[in-house]
Amino acid sequence: MPVDLTPFRKALQQGDRAAVRRFLDDGLTPATLAAAGLFPLHEAVWNGHAEVVADLLEAGFSLEARDHDGRTPLHFAHLPGHRDILILLLDRGADLHARNRHGETLLHLAARWGSDELVELLVARGADPSAVDLQGRTALAHASQANFPDIVRFLTPRTHLAWMPDHPRGPVASRRDAAALVRRAVQEGFPASLDDFIRQGVDLTTPDKEGRFLLHHAAQGRHPDILVRLLGTGPNLHCRDRNGGTPLHTAAAHGAVEAVRLLLLAGADPNLDNAQGDTPLHTAARGRHPEAVRLLLEARADPLRNNHQGKTPLQLAREVAVDVPAHLVEFGRPALNPGEQEANRRIIDLLTRAEQER
Repeated sequence: MPVDLTPFRKALQQGDRAAVRRFLDDGLTPATLAAAGLFPLHEAVWNGHAEVVADLLEAGFSLEARDHDGRTPLHFAHLPGHRDILILLLDRGADLHARNRHGETLLHLAARWGSDELVELLVARGADPSAVDLQGRTALAHASQANFPDIVRFLTPRTHLAWMPDHPRGPVASRRDAAALVRRAVQEGFPASLDDFIRQGVDLTTPDKEGRFLLHHAAQGRHPDILVRLLGTGPNLHCRDRNGGTPLHTAAAHGAVEAVRLLLLAGADPNLDNAQGDTPLHTAARGRHPEAVRLLLEARADPLRNNHQGKTPLQLAREVAVDVPAHLVEFGRPALNPGEQEANRRIIDLLTRAEQER
């Protein structure tokens, strides 16, 4: 007759040390429990009961035992608060590099769960940050995907993203994840991380799913220091996204004045058009960004250039109504606030003078 293991499992979950000992003294063995699909050491680690973990080790439960997912007890010590148990397991000889059936080490799991302290401890004890799982992902990739910036900053200089695994899917996955990590550093403004990637020789030319390159992301203007670093690598200033837009189009669309200035100083062409025939000047005029318009005109952007609709930047600016009738607002057309009205007026003045000077 099968033994009811529910009380034993409950004792493990509650950390009831005396009850666990009684069950073991009554004849429960590692082999019997494993045959029933129960791995007490795994559960005790997961539930954070250090004394029960120590008792189970003394009773002969193995650090090398694997559950149905290929996990050793160490794999369950990945949550914040598991530091003492992790140290106990490592001091007892647990394999720091053990992998589950997905090829993940404890470092991968700790990074994915945001366990900052454990990640640092594991690296200090010899865990390899450059180890990849069966999808070619490093612990750094897991931390980035799960949005743990402190772990990303810690692991970046310690992870060699240029190292590619040997298995067939690995190189593609690693290149993809490396590109995503670099993109994250650019978008979130991690200059030290970006510097590390550049030093490692990570590919900076991989576009995202929308065809946008790193320079497009940096041109949004949130982190000018990141844009300066990228410009220092000698990038293609005229790379195109899926809409045919250059980084200068992006900067103009966002009204990112410093990004516009930096790109123009680096030699970006202000008269290249996108798939709609819009130049950055059209884009800045439509977006009501007078300072971007001014910089582009000073860089000899053509104010008479027509887009594919036959419209100049000035015509686009004039189409942005300064005073929208109330009945149009009711139908969903937004009225401009006073600041937007003033910005639009300045753009019309700038473009009118520029056309007259031609």
